[in-house]
Amino acid sequence: MTDSDPTPTQTPGWPVRIAWDDEEFPEIFFFDKPLYLQRRAGPSLELSRGTPETTRLAAIPKTSDNLSFLPSFGDRPFLIFPRPLLICPAGLRFSVDLAVPLYIQLSIEAEGKAHRLVEWAPNSVSRGAYGPVDNSQICTSFSSPSAGDPAELLNQNTDHPIVNLNLSLTSVDSEPMVYPCWARLNLKVVNTTNEPLEISKIMIPTASLSLFQAVGSSALATNKITMRLLGPQDAELVLGDPPGGKKLWDPILGRQPGANDRRPYVFLYAYKTKTGLEHGF
Repeated sequence: MTDSDPTPTQTPGWPVRIAWDDEEFPEIFFFDKPLYLQRRAGPSLELSRGTPETTRLAAIPKTSDNLSFLPSFGDRPFLIFPRPLLICPAGLRFSVDLAVPLYIQLSIEAEGKAHRLVEWAPNSVSRGAYGPVDNSQICTSFSSPSAGDPAELLNQNTDHPIVNLNLSLTSVDSEPMVYPCWARLNLKVVNTTNEPLEISKIMIPTASLSLFQAVGSSALATNKITMRLLGPQDAELVLGDPPGGKKLWDPILGRQPGANDRRPYVFLYAYKTKTGLEHGF
């Protein structure tokens, strides 16, 4: 963005709703591509990201009144590679903030009900395998910036692809409205051993995560996570509380703060196979 570009306006309010009867339907842009929408007979809706391969025709209710965009975690666990790598000295603990990319769901609303049409993956993730080749789990894999606090996470990573994920709506003669499509994840690391340990990867089941929106803002964050290092390979992960007080953050995606599974689970955060090759990539 140059100095001559209009300054984006961050507008609070996920989900982002667009009324069908708007006289000036906004331009929609996310994940480095525009989204083109055209209502067809049937009734149906044609969606395209600008190429024939991305064009889809979706059935919609006759009484459709709004389009609705909502962030999500996708349907696979997260396999996070913190950058820079994390090191925790023996017997100590520290907190770090990570940035996690979010998917975008498009729904059509009719008579108070939302009908999900499609979900788009961010362009900063890939499909990765966690665990041994013959018994691995497919994950959403990405490198995440790591920082000591939320301000540092933003200020020191302005060019990082995750921090730059957003959904923008631009109407005629108005400044773009920009909604971030990434969430802050606060991770507490506790080293229970007598040796300094390095953390190269973190695997988190997204089904246990909750997503929260800052009151009066479109900023997003997950619930806090504690990672207890039990040895040179084993770690215990405990999913905890919302990022701040109830007056500061509201749950979205239909999950309440106490609805997620808080049972701790153990995973291998560093290991080698018999061939010496590392997996979880």
